[in-house]
Amino acid sequence: MRLVSTTMLKKIGAITALVLTLPLWLFSQENSPYSRFGLGDLSNTKNAVNRAMGGVAAAYSDFQSVNFLNPASYSNLRITTFDIGTEINSRTLKDVQAQQKYTSSNLLVNYLQIGIPLLNNAKAFNKHKSWGLNFGLQPMTRVSYKITTTTRQTDSLGLVNEGSGGSYYAFVGTGYKIKNLSVGINFGYLFGSRDINNRKVFLNDTVYYAKSNIRNKANFGGVYYTLGAQYFILLKEGKDKKPAEYLRLGAYGSMKQKIRATTDSTYETFLYDANGGVYEVDSIYKKNGIKSTINYPATYGVGILYEKEGKYSIGIDYTQSKWSTYSFGGVKDQLTDSWTIHVGGQVTGTRKKTKNEKPPLTYRGGFYYGQDIMSVTGKMPVWAVSLGAALPVFNRNRFSTQFTVINTFLEFGNRGQKSNIVKENFIRLGVGFSLSDLWFRKYKYQ
Repeated sequence: MRLVSTTMLKKIGAITALVLTLPLWLFSQENSPYSRFGLGDLSNTKNAVNRAMGGVAAAYSDFQSVNFLNPASYSNLRITTFDIGTEINSRTLKDVQAQQKYTSSNLLVNYLQIGIPLLNNAKAFNKHKSWGLNFGLQPMTRVSYKITTTTRQTDSLGLVNEGSGGSYYAFVGTGYKIKNLSVGINFGYLFGSRDINNRKVFLNDTVYYAKSNIRNKANFGGVYYTLGAQYFILLKEGKDKKPAEYLRLGAYGSMKQKIRATTDSTYETFLYDANGGVYEVDSIYKKNGIKSTINYPATYGVGILYEKEGKYSIGIDYTQSKWSTYSFGGVKDQLTDSWTIHVGGQVTGTRKKTKNEKPPLTYRGGFYYGQDIMSVTGKMPVWAVSLGAALPVFNRNRFSTQFTVINTFLEFGNRGQKSNIVKENFIRLGVGFSLSDLWFRKYKYQ
């Protein structure tokens, strides 16, 4: 039995090493005031294929792409697929009142996963059954901000609010299909940290005031799961060289879940060192190991996708998250329920019959519009337009079972409006590397 080709493992190792080391030289400090709230700015929890289609994902599945948003899609895996995604995120924050701008760019690793078909032999297909498995790791939120303001009290007072951290989700998922219905579950561990510092510095040339800081550093973690389902409807059978037509329905969701947290709280005086860092002079109050609970909100999504096999597909999704129910240690935040409508599709080029036949390109596009979770200064709309393509890597060895696709997307949009204090324009350029091969094969001849 052959487990996996050495060439496949080399490709996986090379791409993983490249993506994980890129942030060492292509990274600048992100500064998002939105990440002050909740557990931080929400990461886009979709793969590169769905991002290029405006976020359409609830009903989407294919034999190679690992759609981890809806675990029911794992049942359609036909070949073992290693998938890793990354993006360059550039955002410009604009102070509506002061007409000031701030721009930052960051390289982010979006996901790392490996999907494995468990039941895809001919006997199983004859009974209309299939089963798939997926292991994954993805970021969920990011905390990264530093806000400096100056007010006038007895003397000028400088306030520095700074935060860092984020959360991640490590999971295993499975999807099972019988006839036209697929069901699935992602089950894993959501974990992370949040380090918040609120510093006060009096600015006076003649009188010395101690610099003070209130620091709350929290570590949290707990079980987290998502359920999903997809239903497949055959509209027209393919015959006489005409492609078949399908309709796919999809739904996924997670209930409100509790995540346990432990916080270390310190009230201290401090000084700046020569490098601009801080060190503690004296602690006024310190208490470690404060236990609390995070109420993580329920989320659900539904969608419908029309597909003309091998030609094109188009779909629409609706998603909603109940962030008004979020709380950390019983304390609510300035968050509201969010919703988004996604519309998008893809078109596959015509396959040319040549001696060295190359796979056709697939072009994707879409957009989304909705309400962000922030409610600091009223409603905050968010919208974006996306474009992308699937670029198959041609393998000249016709006996090879390896198949590689580079999925790209370009997303640009806006968050906020004139009534909000801060507006954000963003551009996101992403690449997903999808490497597939046949694993667990038995040779007939040794």
